[in-house]
Amino acid sequence: MAKSNGPVAPGTTFKRRAPSLILPDRRIHRQSMGQSSQMQQGHFGLGFVSPGGAALATWNPADRSTANTWSFTNGDLTIQPTSGTGGFAFALARGSKAIVGKKYFTFKKDAGGSNGVAIGVANGSFNINDTTNYPNDVNSASMRSGGDAFSNGSSLFSGTSWNDTTSWVGVAIDEPNKRVAWSVNGVWQNSANPGAGTGMSSISHITGSLYPVVGLVDVTTSIVTANFGGSAFPYAAPSGYTPI
Repeated sequence: MAKSNGPVAPGTTFKRRAPSLILPDRRIHRQSMGQSSQMQQGHFGLGFVSPGGAALATWNPADRSTANTWSFTNGDLTIQPTSGTGGFAFALARGSKAIVGKKYFTFKKDAGGSNGVAIGVANGSFNINDTTNYPNDVNSASMRSGGDAFSNGSSLFSGTSWNDTTSWVGVAIDEPNKRVAWSVNGVWQNSANPGAGTGMSSISHITGSLYPVVGLVDVTTSIVTANFGGSAFPYAAPSGYTPI
């Protein structure tokens, strides 16, 4: 009831005030939402979540060279050809998920001889059993562990060797603009800056959807692991790039 400051005239009525509601402090709500967003963004930069909660890529056990038998472990992130073609012909495997947008993944060689490994991208038309033309095939682009990168029968650049079991290679794919860049232990090769879109290798000749691809020369001894974003990246993704 309203407080009276003096005499009340006869016949005067008073309106009952509705019970007050205790509303949440919107400032606190906004602050907590901001913190949540920052936490998710931070985790995303480390590779813990994917857009919309979608499943991340792996190596595809059904999409590898059939001249080899394979071991797929660690959630299909670690692979090893256990028999089959070797020498200077690659044992090949393709990723399970097409690359859409600007994507990033990392990769390392866990074991193997000196003949090396190659990592990069290929389209769906790439013949996974044509192990003698990779990585010079028109449908793929890859950097070999000796430091040189190839596509379509031509050298893209010559960079830092990573033919050891401690180095991490980063692969940044700008799928809308059809270009790719590689890093070795956080250093982008060929003076590339994927975040700025400069110095990347054009792969405009590779038509259709792109997938991660790996080639291993030392069959039965080579073991490799990819990180498509399911755990912390050893070197952060470039600005604007997300896990596959």
